[in-house]
Amino acid sequence: MILASQSPDRKNLLKTLIPNFKILVSNTTEFFDDDLTVYENVTAVSLEKATYIKNNFNVKNETIIACDTVCYFNGTTFQKPENRLDAFNMLKSYNNNPLEVITGVAIVTSDKTYNYYVVSTITFNNITDTQINNWLNQNNYMGKSGAFAIDDAENFFNLTIKGSISNIIGLPLESIKEIFLKEKFL
Repeated sequence: MILASQSPDRKNLLKTLIPNFKILVSNTTEFFDDDLTVYENVTAVSLEKATYIKNNFNVKNETIIACDTVCYFNGTTFQKPENRLDAFNMLKSYNNNPLEVITGVAIVTSDKTYNYYVVSTITFNNITDTQINNWLNQNNYMGKSGAFAIDDAENFFNLTIKGSISNIIGLPLESIKEIFLKEKFL
């Protein structure tokens, strides 16, 4: 089993399903095609990551898991903020509005490919500029899609969450477990 990600969160989540796996990182550029929907883009990027591992490393009979997670709101895709102001504007725009967290998943075996997406929603309820600035002062937004990590944000903001928490973290365990059971990996 290979996880195509450097994310410590994804690594820790996958360990809850399988204790031993390798980590290999794809050297692909995460490019979104304007002609595709956000859902098609995250599935395409996750497949591109898995395919890169399969084609560029000596991978024969191993299963590769690759993901791409974005936050999506009001027609805009939020990835990692460029700076503090970008993070502030992201968080401010979420106030009292459902934000979709979409993860594209690719599971590639020697003879099968599963490529799909999972959606969860988060609503940041009645957040203030002061709360946002206090959040940003903790640097919890740096390197995080949408300017937050759910495990920290849950304790800081009043959130309403629908769907998979593990999806919000970046590795939708429920759907991956279903495939692992089907393929008899577990």
